[in-house]
Amino acid sequence: MVDDRDASSKHSSSMIFADAFGWMTRAAIWAEKWNHHQEWENVYNKVIVTLTTHDVDGLSSLGRQAGA
Repeated sequence: MVDDRDASSKHSSSMIFADAFGWMTRAAIWAEKWNHHQEWENVYNKVIVTLTTHDVDGLSSLGRQAGA
């Protein structure tokens, strides 16, 4: 869970940059198909993904399940 937000976040820093960027590209294709656009950051080999639902200003039941 993210402090001061109704959101869930996960990060990984076990990849090299090309793998991190490739993972983000594959995730973006699925996010577009599911019409869910997560917040994320990428610096070198670190990817941070934050799940929240902007329509309801916080986590929906689906976001809570994914963040568990």
